[in-house]
Amino acid sequence: MNLVLRIALLFSVLATFGWLGASAQEDAADGFEVPMENRDCHGLSLKVSGRNVIVNPGSCLLSGKTIKVAGVTSLQIPPVLPETVADERSKLFSATDDHPFFVRIPAGFMAGGARGGPVGGLLVRDSLSVRSAASPPVVFRPGVDYRVEPNWSSIERVASGSAKEGQDVLLSYRIYRTRIDTVAVDSAGQIKLFSGQPTAFAPTPPALPAGMLPLANILAPPFERPLDSKSVMPIESLSLSRDASSDVLEANKQALAKTIGKLAAGQPVKITFCGDSVACGCFASKMERSFPYVFLDKLKKRYPKSQVGFTNVCIGGANSSKVFPKVEAEALPQHPDLLIIEFVNDLSLPAEEVRKNYAKLFAGAKLGGAEVIVCLPHLPSPNFYGVKSWKNVASRSYYGLVRELAHKNQVAVADVAWRWENSLREGMNPLLLLADRANHPNDRGHEIYAEELMRCFQ
Repeated sequence: MNLVLRIALLFSVLATFGWLGASAQEDAADGFEVPMENRDCHGLSLKVSGRNVIVNPGSCLLSGKTIKVAGVTSLQIPPVLPETVADERSKLFSATDDHPFFVRIPAGFMAGGARGGPVGGLLVRDSLSVRSAASPPVVFRPGVDYRVEPNWSSIERVASGSAKEGQDVLLSYRIYRTRIDTVAVDSAGQIKLFSGQPTAFAPTPPALPAGMLPLANILAPPFERPLDSKSVMPIESLSLSRDASSDVLEANKQALAKTIGKLAAGQPVKITFCGDSVACGCFASKMERSFPYVFLDKLKKRYPKSQVGFTNVCIGGANSSKVFPKVEAEALPQHPDLLIIEFVNDLSLPAEEVRKNYAKLFAGAKLGGAEVIVCLPHLPSPNFYGVKSWKNVASRSYYGLVRELAHKNQVAVADVAWRWENSLREGMNPLLLLADRANHPNDRGHEIYAEELMRCFQ
């Protein structure tokens, strides 16, 4: 991705959350109202002005009982302060093939640890200072001794400056953080605000005490900036599920009949995952939070008598054209009971290549006695593809083609894409499910993969 596209992606992401542009200022000037009408709430609404959220009276259905919210409740969303990084050890390099931009990015910009990568747009303007690690310290000058790339904040040594190539330096800077707070109601009709954990990456809602009904998630922007209309996300459903027809459910059940039978009988089951960086666990906070592990944990809890073993054939950055031959050569000869496929990278493959790859693997799996679940993968950010909306991403030919191939070959489908496209109904902007704000899920995104895989066994 070239520099112009990176900068465009950054500004599009910031605008999505109202951090730039006029929308937040306009909302703050006049305030705005958010209705809460859904199957559980009636009459409730939120009035927002600045960082103040006012909940107007109404009623809610909580645990089968109607709860009346009688009075007006005013909630103040606390500010989100930046994270301060002091004296991070690094080196100053020139921008060369040996030291590309991601090698020169400060560690505080990396989401997902060893399985992650850089996130753009985090540096608080004019907060970076660079000084020599040796004593006496020398403070280097921006634009003279070093340059900073505006999106990823990678640092480049200026050849004519006073810093030496590969010099040990100490970096100090501040990082923008955000937080998700949740407005909820209890069984007495009391409205309460619960604050999540601030993070530089994709924030997640806080865990609520038992007996609380969440009404809306609030994305608290950096510093004391006002809320805008994109920051307030009403919750329509706590357990969003596609209203799948009985034909779809029956098709999945038939496609997995042998595996379900073995699990139910307490027999051992072998599972092979194959995919790209998502199946590898990239950007999950730890490997155990990646979807293969989360799914296996859920599966073992549902079928505790069965011994479930698994292998993972995944290559970060690859697509099915590269990984499927490896699966055919190494995994299928081991006769797994179940093959689970995930390839968000296939969204960019030509349709005929997708058709050829999947038809061949489906046939090989069937011949070897393996049943198959194909994950219709999550939706990368619209800006990642240069389109306007999530619906534009969901309409890419890959999704319809793989649905067609799955139906034709009696393959089960885990429809993660549908969950992503409809995540606002769960009170979550889909962009907040992407740890890098581009194409890699955060822990909640990996959890959605596991939930949709388990839905194939209902």
